This record gives sequence, structure tokens and C-alpha cells, in this order.
Amino acid sequence: MKFSEIENINDMKNLFSANSENYERFRPDYPDALYKYIFQYVRSFDQAWDCATGNGQAAKYLSTVFKQVEASDISDGQLDNAYQNFNIHYRQSPAESTPFKDNRFDLITVAQAFHWFNFEQFFREAKRVLKPGGVLAVWTYDLLKIEDRIDQAIGDFYHNVVGPYWESERKHVDRRYGDVKFPFRHVQTETFSIKKEWSLQQLIGYVQTWSSVAKYQKDHRENPVNALHDQLKQLWTHGVYEIIFPTTVFVAFEDQ
Repeated sequence: MKFSEIENINDMKNLFSANSENYERFRPDYPDALYKYIFQYVRSFDQAWDCATGNGQAAKYLSTVFKQVEASDISDGQLDNAYQNFNIHYRQSPAESTPFKDNRFDLITVAQAFHWFNFEQFFREAKRVLKPGGVLAVWTYDLLKIEDRIDQAIGDFYHNVVGPYWESERKHVDRRYGDVKFPFRHVQTETFSIKKEWSLQQLIGYVQTWSSVAKYQKDHRENPVNALHDQLKQLWTHGVYEIIFPTTVFVAFEDQ
């Protein structure tokens, strides 16, 4: 199921709209170091496009450094809960076909959503709307790390309980987008760590946003996270733990 497969667009919208408020509350944001790494390749801070913006986490940061930010998503539920600022303009649009004019953007960002795209069509669209010398930045984060016993329980849940309910596109995340060929002359890659201090309830809130959980719940008429919660309560011996999301970013451009 891709953004470009119009016959399935409502399925994709529903997948992310149903949990849009939880996305805003529980999805991790991204470290300053990641943005600063990207910005070193950006020539001008006039126009940015945050594609598949979700609740606007990346758009929020971009709005502090760019004059104007366009932020698009196919989910109206996500957009209804997105961060608002005077220089962010939200629109409902698929990634692969937009109303933007040619050669408009200095930077395009895609945060934890690129795997849903039709890669070939999106790359064509990105090249069309980027200015000469413009930059495309794409990043993804892996399954979180806490400590061995908790990691094993979450890993079993991820792979074995809700594993069959992940969309096939999830394999690109598991491979850290290493299986994707970026058709640009220059592609720079760097790794970062998203670090959060979370309680068990915050962790459970995050897991509840997984698309595989929503699909499992729809098929079985029960929430699989309840059993995971019961299991983790036996392992969660501190009030809060440091949660680490290993993150990989790709910065692509033709010329600098």
C-alpha cells in the first residue's frame, strides 16, 4: 500500500488518523544534532517542505529557521492535531504528487514516513520542486532500546505478536533504509540517538501508536498492548528509564 495507490488511499488515511492524538502525545521528537547535521548542507533558509508531516514535529523545528514551511500529509486526522505556527502552511496531499511549483524548496524533509512512499515517483517529485542545490533529508528510527530484559519483551511483541500485522513497507525501516537507492549525485549518511526519559505509561502510549497494533486490534477485537503492559510491569523496576531510538539520516543532493 503506497501513497500513490489511490484506490487504497482511504485505508492509509484511516491507519494514521485513528491514533492522531496519541501520535502527538507519544511519538518521539528529534534531536537538535540531527537538524544541525542536515542544515550544514542547506544553502538558503527560505522555503522548506516537510513531507508526510504527521503532527508537525519536524515542521515545528523547521519553522524556527526557515521563512516559510509547507507541511503535507494524507491524513486529515494528523493535520487536525498538528503544531500551528504563523509560517507553517499545512495541506492534505500525497507525497508523490503535489501542487507545488518547480524549483521552490531549499530543503525537503521526511521524518519516519519515507517507507510508505512510492520511491521512484517521490524522488521524481522531490527533484521537480527542489531548487538547484536543494537538499532532501530522510530519516528513520529503529526499535527502541532500554535494557536487555525489557528489550527482549518488546522485541518478542514487535516480531511475534504484532509482527504479522506490520505493513510490508516496514521492512525498509528494519533495514534502516539501507535497501533504498537514492538517485542523487551525493548521499551523506549519519547516525544519531533519540534519547527520552519515559515512564512505563509513556512507553505503552507510544507502542499503542504502532500501525500493527491497530490492525491486530481490528482483527482480534482485543488490544494486544494490554498483555505487554502486564508483562512489563514485572520488569519495570524504576519510575523512568532512558529510552534510546537509534536513528539514521540520509542527506541527498545533486550539487553544492
